Amino acid sequence: GGGGYGGGNQTAPNFKSGPGSGVVARDSAPPRFIPISMLNQYQSRWTIKARVTTKSPKRTWHNARGEGRVFSFVLLDAQGGEIQCAAFGETADKWDTILQVGQVITLSKASLKPKRNSAYNNTASPYEITLEKQTEIIVLPEDSETRAIPHVQYKFKTIAEVEGTAANSLVDVLGVVTAVEPATSITLRNGTGTVKRPLTILDASCKSVELTLWGDFTSAPGNNLEQEVNAGNRPIIAVKSAKVSDFNGKTLSTLNSSHVDVDPDVPEAGALRSWFDQGGHGAATGSLSGAGNVKVDRRITLDMIRGEGLGRREDNRADWVKVTATLNFIRSENMTYPACQLQRDGRLCQKKCTDNGAGWWCDACQTNSEPAFRYIISMSVQDHTDLQWLSCFEEQGTAIMGMSGNELQKLAGTAAWEEVIKGAQHSTRSYKLKIAEETWNDEARIKCSIVSSDPLDYATESAVLLEDIKALQLGRPINVPPPQRGSSA
Repeated sequence: GGGGYGGGNQTAPNFKSGPGSGVVARDSAPPRFIPISMLNQYQSRWTIKARVTTKSPKRTWHNARGEGRVFSFVLLDAQGGEIQCAAFGETADKWDTILQVGQVITLSKASLKPKRNSAYNNTASPYEITLEKQTEIIVLPEDSETRAIPHVQYKFKTIAEVEGTAANSLVDVLGVVTAVEPATSITLRNGTGTVKRPLTILDASCKSVELTLWGDFTSAPGNNLEQEVNAGNRPIIAVKSAKVSDFNGKTLSTLNSSHVDVDPDVPEAGALRSWFDQGGHGAATGSLSGAGNVKVDRRITLDMIRGEGLGRREDNRADWVKVTATLNFIRSENMTYPACQLQRDGRLCQKKCTDNGAGWWCDACQTNSEPAFRYIISMSVQDHTDLQWLSCFEEQGTAIMGMSGNELQKLAGTAAWEEVIKGAQHSTRSYKLKIAEETWNDEARIKCSIVSSDPLDYATESAVLLEDIKALQLGRPINVPPPQRGSSA
């Protein structure tokens, strides 16, 4: 039971197990480790020694042929070679709990195949590894040799380069965190719940982008990032294998297999810190996030919606803006609708049900369903410049009303229902809006939808207004329209 394997010239015995046999130790010469960069399909026998840098949770999938399990992980060796590995079915069950991020392992008797999709595998290797039943893996103790293998290796793209990167690609990014939003719980299309937290990051290419942390990343490091930014600090974040999306301009998201590090000890982070502290924080910048390069967090006043013709773009894209306004009226008729809760095509139906006397009928599912009532609210808000009608749905309505649509529906016809409506009115909030043109009964009209809203943070709002006052004193305009795509920042 003693340790010591891996020290000096000693080699750990290669333990393997097989059906119908006990654990045996095979005497053999020490394996000759091949650098990952030298792997090729013409080698019949090979062994690599590398560190597990990222690992995805094991997931179960279903299709017409049945059910399966899979997880993947990335290995990095001392020579800087990286390769992605995957395990399926019983092999996934066997190795999922054994392999952990940070371990150094030796791996042999696995299949080496050409990389299938570079969009989901951003390692430099042209191959990927599939674990087989006969695959042999040894977890090595940490010693002077294993400590020489890095825990992570980044191949950073600048945020400006992300703009030209295809959707669904995986990239490594490094940026200064300039804004952190609160974590919010959402329901996915398959009916499961998760948590997300949007950040804004900026780098020396003078471009910013929205980076959304998902799942456990929203609390670690998300909670600390929120505290740091609220305290006036601007930490640096590095993300390995962030997913690129072209929804709402260009945005980034973490995956379960991503690696996130705050203030990483890499030369690129030191250079970025120097740039930001020595003037980068005041440089003219542009955002990749927001349709047509319109910044998601661009502040406007309500009169600018009509004054600038927001939502009436020639390319038919929406405008995304932020406004501070007071809710002055909620249209209380038909605030909720009965939404079907049956599963259809792998996700909650959510279509409107009708009362057929025998229950609630869903036309889409062609059966009765016990519905949950969801918000579909029309409300007006105003600031010192104008009044504007807005619409919102369940998640945003819950934040504004303080309870879900289903909970409010249970109070219908009571004095408590009236109190909830009155309690929400006349509150001042910060709104993010999507403004787009839609056609209704052959008539084009502008629709303003609430993307998110938060109670007004008076300290933050005061700081923003003071910055606006300083800009006006210096003769600089405020809340100006951003440059269109292709123009200089």
